[in-house]
Amino acid sequence: MSSTNTGPVAYPGDDVLLDANMIYDQFITIPGCSPAEVFPWLVQLGAGRAGWYLPFSVENWLVPKKSRASRVVRPEWTALTPGSRVYDYKMPLMDSEPPWFEVVSISPLSTEGRGEDPSSEKALVYRSERYGCVFTWTLMARRDDSRAESSKGDTVVEPGTIVHLRFRGQIQSTGWKRKVIVFGGGIMDYLTTAPMLLGLRERAIAAKTRRQD
Repeated sequence: MSSTNTGPVAYPGDDVLLDANMIYDQFITIPGCSPAEVFPWLVQLGAGRAGWYLPFSVENWLVPKKSRASRVVRPEWTALTPGSRVYDYKMPLMDSEPPWFEVVSISPLSTEGRGEDPSSEKALVYRSERYGCVFTWTLMARRDDSRAESSKGDTVVEPGTIVHLRFRGQIQSTGWKRKVIVFGGGIMDYLTTAPMLLGLRERAIAAKTRRQD
């Protein structure tokens, strides 16, 4: 987890907000799935859409069935273009209107007819403003080269996908107040994204298994 910005542009979306003073990166690896298979699960996130994923065990225990995040990809939720807005759920006592994420850029969902490698990196870049913070949120899916296809006897190890969520924010606070906000923001970023990434992995693997059966 990182909270400083001293280097050059490294990832999609870094050029949207150059002077970020809050940076948080979260990762998860999804084995056996290509970036093209994983990316639609990221694109359809949001309130009134696929929701925000949780592990199946948590949802089955805590969340009513009608309120659970989607366990399939629905095309109507993946039709995003630059300028589209995706909404979040309101925080009680904090939000008078639903918070939003505006699409800055998005990779094509499909490589069909484009001559692209389906394992190439895909990225969705959002921009938003919330609670005095201007920020970008980039959702990336790239091939896990450490799991590149190889043969071990009769066993084939399929390449997987690394999902990388990158938050970059800019706040005006300085001194100790900034340090507290940056530290607390890192904790909140982890607590909200870690369960979502686990739920994403379960869904992507389950969908891959269904296609193979």
